[in-house]
Amino acid sequence: MLAELRRFEGERRAGVDFGALPPSDARLGADPYALARAPGGRFVGLLRGADAVVLLDADLREVARVSGVRSPSGLAVEGERVFVVGEGAREVRLFSVSGDRLSATGAVSVPGAALRDVAVAGGVVYTIDEDSGLVYTLTPAAREPAGYAVTSAPVCAGPFRTIRTASALVTACLYDHAIVVRRAGAGGRLEGPEVKLTNDGPFWGIAAMEERGELLIASGGAEDLPLDRTHGSFENIDSFVYVHRVRFTGAQEPQVTRLAAVNVAAHGVVTPKALEITRDGDALRIVTTGYGGEAMATIRLRDGADPEVTARPLPPGTSALTRGDAGLVLANPLLDAWVVEGATGFELRKVSAPGDEQRSAQSRLGEALIFTTLMAPWNRSDGPLSRFTCETCHFEGYADGRTHATGRGDIVATTKPLLGLWNNRPHFSRALDPDLSAVAHAEFRVAGARSDHDPVFALRTAERPWLAGLGALPAISPPSISGARSWRSSSTSPTAALPSPRVAPPSPPRSAAAPSSSASAASPATRRASRATTPPPASPSRPGRPASSRSRRPSCGARRNTPPPASSRGSTPKARASPRSAGSTRSAPISRPASPRPSTTCLPVSGSGTARSSTTRPRPIETSARSIPSSRWPSWPFCVFCDPRGAHADPGARFGGGRNERTR
Repeated sequence: MLAELRRFEGERRAGVDFGALPPSDARLGADPYALARAPGGRFVGLLRGADAVVLLDADLREVARVSGVRSPSGLAVEGERVFVVGEGAREVRLFSVSGDRLSATGAVSVPGAALRDVAVAGGVVYTIDEDSGLVYTLTPAAREPAGYAVTSAPVCAGPFRTIRTASALVTACLYDHAIVVRRAGAGGRLEGPEVKLTNDGPFWGIAAMEERGELLIASGGAEDLPLDRTHGSFENIDSFVYVHRVRFTGAQEPQVTRLAAVNVAAHGVVTPKALEITRDGDALRIVTTGYGGEAMATIRLRDGADPEVTARPLPPGTSALTRGDAGLVLANPLLDAWVVEGATGFELRKVSAPGDEQRSAQSRLGEALIFTTLMAPWNRSDGPLSRFTCETCHFEGYADGRTHATGRGDIVATTKPLLGLWNNRPHFSRALDPDLSAVAHAEFRVAGARSDHDPVFALRTAERPWLAGLGALPAISPPSISGARSWRSSSTSPTAALPSPRVAPPSPPRSAAAPSSSASAASPATRRASRATTPPPASPSRPGRPASSRSRRPSCGARRNTPPPASSRGSTPKARASPRSAGSTRSAPISRPASPRPSTTCLPVSGSGTARSSTTRPRPIETSARSIPSSRWPSWPFCVFCDPRGAHADPGARFGGGRNERTR
């Protein structure tokens, strides 16, 4: 297998002129990335891969398209005014909507080099710069050349998402692993004490609302425990939805409470980026989708009761959602489509961009391998074991500000971007893989190391109908796959062709309604740490090296995560540190109940079921391709491991509607 991969990689390298490659932000499709409601029941959207702003009707059909900023990523709408920012432009671009027309009306220069998001309230505009960690406030001023006075203030390391509520600005920070809340006073000026909600791993998305003087924040992020690789696999990296309440009490310190921490990975929602929080009678209602999973989850929170979680099938790849008159509408960069909720399920509205016809099916499949659970489809949420994707640590293909134990003695590593990995030796921090073939070989093995399945397998669209949304995928079956040697067996005899993967059953959700996360210490959280009886394959013995390859911004507050002490492993429960004070809040503990090891008879993860407590297994129901209308779902078999081009080796690739090489 490795020889076959190296032959393929050699052929690809021989045919590539690295000096003449087009920029990656024009290589991976239109990438519908952001979506917001506009007057008249219409929507405004961003095509991150086409550098365009579009006007959509109520059914998400494109009405108008105009040129936007380079690599647009932030969108805000107030009345008929539209504000857009992007990583490739040092300005906030202004547009207006009138009927079926979308027109550019001006721009406001901003010093930021990587503007990621924008928010607006009462005419005051806020935009965040990921590189500098600043928030810029644009206040209307008739005497200024562009009509706005621009001021700036530090907010955090790696801000990438911001929301303006009635009285506060809420910002998610990738490298700080934090959500920062600032009060907005008279004239929209940011003032008062800062509230920082922290997590051990990164946040990927936020939603917020205000009611009765309280700010309610729903966030999607990694499990609030250190990433652990000491057992030859990736552990403690499930996807969670956290719900916090912030009460502002005049001049006193704000009161912060974590209301819930729900393990949505157990329900098939992995890397939740798009969230919605609303009031539904006596309950809070949170809707979330996972960019890497195949489900949408609805969480209902009532005072004094455990969270109720209901899941239903949805193709992976959602980066943003909002609500129309007839239901939810979503942006999906992975499938290059807008997604609308219909009477019988979710319908795709495919979006085209120049150069789409030149993109190979293998490239589309490779993007899916990076950003969905296809790379290790049998992983489960069980004790320290987790469901994850590459993006769990490599947000949009780059980094997460985390430094973690590698499992090789006292060596630690900082997450390195996947962007441009093909032409960027040494490929990872250990600097031991001579080529991308070795990297792909190792990553497939490690990703599913504790799943009790061979990392070489076949995958069929009949079992995952959403794959048809990637386009016409050919049957990939090189001669070597049928004779590939199993990595889990020391036998020298070739294995037979492996069956297509089955999806692991939903595991009991790790969720908890939690008490106050303010200054007082909470009870320590306990967590099951039982290990599989069969150890993972041993790694070759090599001299350890210190991690020499850092994240692209080593000064961004990368934190060192140390593994639990040896005495806490095995069957002994693991405890986490008590929460921090409200000013820098780590909130209340998460409890991970023990769960039985799933049998080999697996059930669909994408389904609908309700769990009223953390010890109740969700009730899966049948999943059907009919829930995602399409003219016809093909069932071509193909191997997910034969072509590393899309998974790691696309030169300078920007994955998942991700990054721009000019600024990255």
